[in-house]
Amino acid sequence: MRVRQKANKIEVESYFKWVIKYILENPVQAGFAKSIFDWEFSNAKDLIDLRNGNLTDVEYVDFFFSQETI
Repeated sequence: MRVRQKANKIEVESYFKWVIKYILENPVQAGFAKSIFDWEFSNAKDLIDLRNGNLTDVEYVDFFFSQETI
C-alpha cells in the first residue's frame, strides 16, 4: 500500500488554520470516529481543556483561533 504524503511550508495564517482543521477532522472523514473528540489519538480534547496533553502547544494554536471556533 502506498501512502501519499505532501510537505508544504506553512507561511500563511489561513493555510495554518486549514491544516489544523483538516488534521482534526480527518478521522471523522475517514469513518474512524463520529466526532473529532471520539478519536483517541486526536489532540482536540487538549485544545478545549478536556485533557492535559503535552504534544500540542495549545496557547500557540489558540492564538490563531481566538476569534473563531474549531
